[in-house]
Amino acid sequence: MYKGKYRIVSTDVVIVRDNKVLMQKRSFGMFKGYWHLVCGKVEAGETIIHAAIREVKEETSLDVKRIQMLGIYDGKERDPEQNCVAIGFLCETNDAEPRLSREATEMKFFPFDKLPKKIAFDDRLIIEDAKKRMKLLSQTK
Repeated sequence: MYKGKYRIVSTDVVIVRDNKVLMQKRSFGMFKGYWHLVCGKVEAGETIIHAAIREVKEETSLDVKRIQMLGIYDGKERDPEQNCVAIGFLCETNDAEPRLSREATEMKFFPFDKLPKKIAFDDRLIIEDAKKRMKLLSQTK
């Protein structure tokens, strides 16, 4: 099942702009060619929020303006390669055009109701949670 006996902590970030979510096409690993959220491991000595902000910058060149935690994602099926728990975040960034990193072959914004079929890990669940959170936030304004 998993290669290591220790848990890895990662951040999965839902970047929203104009009611669309930014996704990138994975360039390596088990889910090569699948779409996924900006994500990455939390490094030693780093808080989960700093890890999320760093991953957004590294993978997209975007600066985070606002960020909030969505939840903790801990299912066995979330990452078949590693024993991983993910902390999901919803964030807004500056309006710059995102730039592709070497970790992805393509990057684009998808409307929430027109997500790609091939989505890696449990990112579809995280995106649905972000959609629900955004709906709640809009009702309180």
